[in-house]
Formats: sequence, C-alpha cells, structure tokens
Amino acid sequence: EAGAVELLGIAKSLKAVEKADLLFWVLDESVDFSGEEIELLRGIQKRDVDVVVIANKADLVADEDARRKKVRNLLGGQIEYLPVSAVGGGDEREKILAEVRRRVEGLGGGNEVVISQARHHESFSRTSNSLQKACDAAISGLSAEFTALGLREALTEVEGVLGERFDEQVIDRIFKEFCLGK
Repeated sequence: EAGAVELLGIAKSLKAVEKADLLFWVLDESVDFSGEEIELLRGIQKRDVDVVVIANKADLVADEDARRKKVRNLLGGQIEYLPVSAVGGGDEREKILAEVRRRVEGLGGGNEVVISQARHHESFSRTSNSLQKACDAAISGLSAEFTALGLREALTEVEGVLGERFDEQVIDRIFKEFCLGK
C-alpha cells in the first residue's frame, strides 16, 4: 500500500496527466510494477490521454508479450509499446526520437513553425538538448531520476516560452531585455 509521500506523488502526477495530450511512460522492463506505479497506471487509465510506453531493458525480459499485455490491461487498451535496450545503442535512441517526432507532429496539426524571437529559438534548442539527455539516460539504463531530470528541464524551457510559469530567471530576463533603467 502506498504511503503518504507516494500518494502525494501519485496525485501530482495525475494532475499533470490531466493537462497532457500525450504521455511518455518510461519503465524498467526487468522489474515488476510497484504498488505506486500500479495506482498511477490505474489513474492514467481513467484519463483521456494518448500513452507511449518506453520499455527500457527489454533485452532482460523473457516474455515480452506477457509484459505488454499486463501494461495494456493496466492502461486499458490501445497504447504504443516501444521496447528498447541499452544493448541496442544509437538505434534505440533513434527509435525513441522518431516516435517523439511522429507524436508531436500529430499534435500540432502541421509541420510549419515560425519562431520569431531569438530567445525562443535558444529555448527550443535547450529543450532539444534536454530531451536528448533524457533519451540517453533512459537507453543507458540510468535510474529514472536522470530521465525525469532531462524531461523536467525540457518542460521548464517550454513553459518559459508559453508563459505558463514565471520564476526569477524569467522575470530577470524580461527586465533585462525590455525595461530600461532596471
């Protein structure tokens, strides 16, 4: 049974899922789900969100089909299941990035994007680098915290461009670029 801290984490994760159009779930194929992960998966099942499961360490699983069925049962239906392994090297990273590109392009409705501010271009470059770090961490078998760190960095960059979040750095940048006599 999940403790108080785990329950807070699950609630926070599900709140983020409510805002999502697309969810990438990175899991370790070689271990069974924890109670907290099962609770989170059940919560995700109740939301209307497209899910891509990136199943790392797939080379260590004897019965991939059974694991895939278990994930589908917990999430309730059609998901994209992407088994990867650090043994696969660069091909695995490309497989993940291709899926990210395919899904993100599908969300936007078109392939043309105009970036009018140099700071937005810089931010999206940092976003791309952070996503690359997250993919590398997932493929190399590092703990999930390293993958999450790269994803968090990418999200923070996107939030900055969208104006969803204002922290000290953003406010300082606004004053620096747009105000005289700070």
